[in-house]
Amino acid sequence: MIIGYECSLCDGRLADILRHLATQQYEYYVPLLSAISNGGNVLPTVIKNVCVDSDELMQIAQKCIWELELHIYPYGAKKKLFKTYDEYINSDCICCLVFYDCKLLDVYAKSEILEDFFMLLCGIGANQLTEIREDGNHRDLMYI
Repeated sequence: MIIGYECSLCDGRLADILRHLATQQYEYYVPLLSAISNGGNVLPTVIKNVCVDSDELMQIAQKCIWELELHIYPYGAKKKLFKTYDEYINSDCICCLVFYDCKLLDVYAKSEILEDFFMLLCGIGANQLTEIREDGNHRDLMYI
């Protein structure tokens, strides 16, 4: 069973994903955001464990993001910090994005939005798109 996707993003494609998400009817929890300041600071700004709304998600999309963990919830759902896949599955979170090294993205999504994320990743031109499978095997889907 497919539980998510991994890919490589370039040229601000993460911002495209965040802008798209900001137009959806979800609530967002950010366990970690590490961004390089536009003021030229070399050391990243780190934000941890905050809930953000759509407007704040749009502001995050404008940052030079180094690392981001973003949990997506339906409105009114209980938000909690989780660290493992089992904890994620047993939470109300419907999608977890993990962006790292300025270009790599892992998306874990529950069935209700899994196909939507696949279409979004294809639409923005994600590179080396690969399925993440429950059995631990990965299958390359395309190289765009």
